[in-house]
Amino acid sequence: MKVRIHRGTQQIGGTCIEVATDHHEARLVLDLGRPLDVNDAEARASVPDVDGLVEGGAGLLAVLISHPHQDHVGLVEFVHDSIPIGIGPAAQRVLDRTSKWLGKPSLADRHVIHFSSGKAITIGPFVVTPYLVDHSAYDAYALLVEADGERLFYSGDFRGHGRKAGLFEKLLTHPPRDIDVLLMEGTVIGRDGSGDPFPTESELEERFAERFAAAEGTSLVWTSAQNIDRLVTLYRAALRTGKRLVLDAFTAEMLAATENAKLPQADWDKVIGVYIPRWMQLSIKRREAFGELDRFRKNRVYLEDLTAGDVMLFRAGLLREVAAKMPLTGAQMLYSNWSGYLSDGSTQAVRDWLRTNGIPLHQIHTSGHASVPDLIRSAGALAPKRLVPIHSFHGDSFAHLFENVDRRSDGECWEVTNNKEIAMTEGPALPQRESKYTIKELLERMAKFANQRANHRPVQLAENFRYVRVGGDGMLPVSLKMENACGGLPGLKGKAKFEALEKVEAWLEKHESEAHDVAAKRLPSIEHRLQAYLIKNAILDSPRVLRELHLQEEFTAIRLITDELSLRPKGEKGLRMDMVFLVEQHGRWRPLFVELKIEHKTGNDSPFSQLDAACTMVADQPEELRAFLSAASGRQGVPQIPETLIDVAIPRRLAVLPYLTPRSKMESLWGCHGANRDLVRTFCSKLVGT
Repeated sequence: MKVRIHRGTQQIGGTCIEVATDHHEARLVLDLGRPLDVNDAEARASVPDVDGLVEGGAGLLAVLISHPHQDHVGLVEFVHDSIPIGIGPAAQRVLDRTSKWLGKPSLADRHVIHFSSGKAITIGPFVVTPYLVDHSAYDAYALLVEADGERLFYSGDFRGHGRKAGLFEKLLTHPPRDIDVLLMEGTVIGRDGSGDPFPTESELEERFAERFAAAEGTSLVWTSAQNIDRLVTLYRAALRTGKRLVLDAFTAEMLAATENAKLPQADWDKVIGVYIPRWMQLSIKRREAFGELDRFRKNRVYLEDLTAGDVMLFRAGLLREVAAKMPLTGAQMLYSNWSGYLSDGSTQAVRDWLRTNGIPLHQIHTSGHASVPDLIRSAGALAPKRLVPIHSFHGDSFAHLFENVDRRSDGECWEVTNNKEIAMTEGPALPQRESKYTIKELLERMAKFANQRANHRPVQLAENFRYVRVGGDGMLPVSLKMENACGGLPGLKGKAKFEALEKVEAWLEKHESEAHDVAAKRLPSIEHRLQAYLIKNAILDSPRVLRELHLQEEFTAIRLITDELSLRPKGEKGLRMDMVFLVEQHGRWRPLFVELKIEHKTGNDSPFSQLDAACTMVADQPEELRAFLSAASGRQGVPQIPETLIDVAIPRRLAVLPYLTPRSKMESLWGCHGANRDLVRTFCSKLVGT
């Protein structure tokens, strides 16, 4: 399967994910949300550029909606009528009831595919299994998508501390297996307190009950009409304290749309009241739909009659009516939404009114999204080969919390793979055989992939002992850890851990007496451990690499381009260089090709012969080489080096060798290859134990 996240890798809201099969003209869209900062007039312009979405056809089989929040479903009205919509049945009813009152298109006349938790749905070559999840939106689902022998799990929005927390625990206990890619929301990552468990709805019930019991006047509760869990919490707290819960009629409509007889309803005796807002009265009058008042008549409430025995739901749109009619003596406002809204302009009028009338504001809330501890538990249970951040402003922070994080960008097309090695590829990973491309075409392709690599945040990757390697036909994440140093990252199952690279140095200190015999013993991967050490420090501490390589007197700066650069062009022998750097000298940058050897080889296999061959191979492609080096030179916080500052006419060459041979032999090596032409250095034994 191929995936393109049109929106969601850099923000909360407006989520849209396109999934395509490898061998069929078939695609799905997962969620079609409106960005949080887009109004009605701007909505059409914010529709993602998905073939067939608006005009129909083009192999788009369905749009699947995880839950009925606007940031996931808000643009569905622009989907062509021929394309089915997948959604939970209660979620559809909530949307249709909302559309009726707000005058927006509904799903009532469309071809709708209803979700049922745990029951697979076949849509062309795709098999989709919905999983009902705990979330502040009613009838919310995570989606498992299977095709081409691969499995993608989209978390949607979820949590583990709501009134349906049992669903979360069930998923952790019996998760779907062999997940190749997990698209996981991280709404709360980066927020203060997100590292702690969040209050449960039951804990909120206790706090609301305390406030209701102490109220001297009417208690107003400022919350969302679609937060069904919160409405249940308020009802239970009101019932415990002998209060009547007064719903506005729009909220009563949302509860009715669920068709869940266990939820509070407008006609429940004594414990429920219903207030009909002015805008709904006008809608009924305009449509001459007076019969719609009948279901509210039994428990209808008027604002001027509210007392200390009432708890009334409040939203900013009701401010004018409440301010004009409701008795304010002893009133209190209990705010139960995200606290961030209290600092923007949308709530200013309410805040001014509260302050003017001396009405106290108390915040009682818990997130509709999973806490960091629950995100970690979820990722551990699902154990994906790759975890792709979505629905977060802090996607770069995922790598500090989870394993196998693969950072993506909006609009980027990439592949799901069920290979046991993680692959960040567009096209095949590093070529193992002769490429079908010429050396010129290889360099052009590598420049393209190097530009994409900037999205993977090399600094964070290096801090977490990962790095993205640029190859002739793609990119591959590699490990900088002691085990499997510089190799492809295995698809580990959550709890598996690598030993840190620093343990190499600890081993060397402990076995210093054995260090000089390392090459003779052929300690596995010592060359790769050295390579991993250089990669990590070239990203995190470039001056250190200059010092370690004894280059600080000749160059003022060094940039890592890639390790294991594969050059296997069509019709040529090909070569893989251990490392490629750019080094600065007198304001100009030059390529530095590096070969690492744990023993001194001669002939065509010597590091010097390999370096000479590399220089020869790229000599006739200066423009392509310059473009590749420039594209791969940037990283987070470090801009790319312009092509105009890169001189590829005389690439520098460096052989890193163990200091194990007699001085006479080393001198002969220097003499044969010319100290003035190449940079031939020995690596100190303290660094790598050789």
